[in-house]
Amino acid sequence: MPKPEQSKATFRQTLKTFVSNSGKIWEKLTDKERTELMTRFYVTEVYRPINAGMVSDDNEDLEPCYVDGSKDLCVDFISSLDGRVLIIQTKFKGEKIKQPESLEDFEYFCSTLARLRDQDGREFRKNAKLRDQLEDIDWEHNLFEMHYITLGRGTESIREREYRGQSPIKGLPNIEERVRFRFLDETDLNIELRQAEDRQSDIRTPVTLRLSKTGQEPAWITYETNQRNCYIGRISGKQLQHLYRKHRQKLFAMNIRNYVGDTSTNKQIKATAKSDADNFFFYNNGISAVATNITADPERDELVCERFSIINGAQTVTSIFDSYNNDPTREAERTEVLLRVSEISLSGTVEDGDFIDNLTRYNNTQNAIKVPDFRSNDRVQSKLHRYFATLSRNGKQFNYRHKRFVDKSKNKISIGMEEFHKTIHSYMFGPVDMFGGISYLFDIGQNGGYQKLFGNNVLEEGISLEEFEALAGCWFVCEFARSEMVKERVRLMAIDEEEESSGAINAPIAKPALERRWMLFYVLGELMRAKHSHDLAKINRIHRDLGSPRWMEKNGKEQAAISRYTRYACELLMADYSMARQDVNFMPRNWTRSKETLSRLRYNVRRSSTVLEALPSLA
Repeated sequence: MPKPEQSKATFRQTLKTFVSNSGKIWEKLTDKERTELMTRFYVTEVYRPINAGMVSDDNEDLEPCYVDGSKDLCVDFISSLDGRVLIIQTKFKGEKIKQPESLEDFEYFCSTLARLRDQDGREFRKNAKLRDQLEDIDWEHNLFEMHYITLGRGTESIREREYRGQSPIKGLPNIEERVRFRFLDETDLNIELRQAEDRQSDIRTPVTLRLSKTGQEPAWITYETNQRNCYIGRISGKQLQHLYRKHRQKLFAMNIRNYVGDTSTNKQIKATAKSDADNFFFYNNGISAVATNITADPERDELVCERFSIINGAQTVTSIFDSYNNDPTREAERTEVLLRVSEISLSGTVEDGDFIDNLTRYNNTQNAIKVPDFRSNDRVQSKLHRYFATLSRNGKQFNYRHKRFVDKSKNKISIGMEEFHKTIHSYMFGPVDMFGGISYLFDIGQNGGYQKLFGNNVLEEGISLEEFEALAGCWFVCEFARSEMVKERVRLMAIDEEEESSGAINAPIAKPALERRWMLFYVLGELMRAKHSHDLAKINRIHRDLGSPRWMEKNGKEQAAISRYTRYACELLMADYSMARQDVNFMPRNWTRSKETLSRLRYNVRRSSTVLEALPSLA
């Protein structure tokens, strides 16, 4: 008897599961609380998996981006990263409410940027969190993603307004071409959720590509080497839309990111597909894809591809799909697109990993984006993955995730690639936001963060076991300190609340001063270095000794020592924050991003001789 077909995931039901897993009871939440959690769910579980690199992988980094509240100017979430700004407005609707969404509300959202651009804030007052986020925006150059998500129902008039896009704003050149509106009702959100789930895996069944031919000419040309083959030909828009309809985001499992943000280019692709299909082939750059095995059938003009994935061309495929669906003439069917499919091996060897890394990178360099994915297959990342797999804590093996989508088994302790690099850099040199952000951190150039962390010959040689042990020690110190910081912050916030209620202080210090763990990691590292007289060899031995996580399994001298270091690091941060905010121009966000803050903290650590003497040595 055949098994019943598994029901498809729905946004509303999965949202409830997300809320339940966070320890909250859905039925007891207000609609405002449900709206806030709906925003968080959409950002972390739907948008981020599909659009890797568009928002931080670290949920703690996203906390300041949730700006919902009084004076939020119709913005629930705003994040700026690598020249791209994501703005979200959320509308929660109850179970039985299926009425159309308000065109007036969506129209008001479409004018959000004009309100946010109001420089002096006299006309449109903004709350503190929103003001902080706006500091990061380059209004003349950034690209904007504007998402209006609702559990209501979209209407034709709303869809028409969405398609019209951004209206001109005085003083903002080409703003109409730099903004993309998306209206997502419950049906759209269901589709997005399923695409996010699909994005977690690749296509495991063979994909058959039927290439176009002219007359008696072959349907493709073949480039062969001793190790692999590449097939180059033409594929029709009709077949591309069919592939996308069938496989959705699985088509792009090895692509660096789905949406690149160039709205004007996307619109031009769609316009050309609809109005100039005959010339589409000449205007478009084409599609690059990979497969682990390619079987050619010249008689049927077909290539049968195993583990097929498009590594460059997501914009072309999705734009043709959109054109096909939104044009009753189906002109996009007649488009022809250049296609190149290369054979790869997923053997896991360094050589094959380097080839895939270079193939993906060189096919995407026109986007001028430096993201962690470009480093995911290099020798450093492969060795980090292999070395961490040899470690365990409390019976659970460590899993270093150097690729975006890998096994997330509950029986393993997961370490994210970006989180690891940001932690180590913060501990050694300071938070990466003070040096250039994620692009700097994974930049392999002479002045980039990658060589700063791993050395000049890192790409050729990778890292040794001894170097890994020292890095792992830094990581485990920070992880333990992170949990201690949470306890200390709760304790200090309680003291602040008591003193605030009694009138002893005007504004709390603990909460804002201890909001960013990256600052704590830097002060912790400085205390460690100062305590051990900046003897690099000695400090390296200490970290190597702490590179095995067994010390974290039971109370001992290491835990006691790092707890004391953490408490004093918190005191230093609070003292500096208290002093810095006396400046009339003080902004909390600037305090966490200024190298002057690091200089003051470093100075205060080194002059605290009494405390340094009292701290235990780990040598």
